[in-house]
Amino acid sequence: MTPAQWAAVVAEHTLRPDGPAELARLRAYLGWSDAVARWRAAPGDPALAQAVYDGLPARLAKREVSVPEARVLATALLQTLETDAQRRQQALLAFERTLPGPSAADPRQLAYLRAQAAEVAAWRAAPAASRDPAVLQARLDQLRVQHFAHHGATSASPDTPPEEASR
Repeated sequence: MTPAQWAAVVAEHTLRPDGPAELARLRAYLGWSDAVARWRAAPGDPALAQAVYDGLPARLAKREVSVPEARVLATALLQTLETDAQRRQQALLAFERTLPGPSAADPRQLAYLRAQAAEVAAWRAAPAASRDPAVLQARLDQLRVQHFAHHGATSASPDTPPEEASR
């Protein structure tokens, strides 16, 4: 996000009663999201992986990341954070125990799970020769984006552009 774009977001939220809280939420999510992008560019960085991993519970609690997204990300992060396969598996199981189940409070999650189950069932029903796992994965990725389009952001001043706040 450019400084001009962030200024427009700040201006839009200035008159809203929930503006300061929403700007703080956006800043925190965008800062975390930036850390995810930096980690994906340099997945061997354990400090960055730990920062992203530590931020997952807050992102889940605010419903800025879905449970399936968190599982995928935690699995990848633990590849960097834990070199021992057995300890990595234990850490992943411990992470799984902290995840919330589908919630009636978040209809996106339930709709996503239904769409995902239908997509997988259709794929499995197709003849084995026509089942391409890459096509299934691409379709599941599309469903995730469809159902979980979100916004998000650090605890710097609301007027500080997010790219500066994450430094």
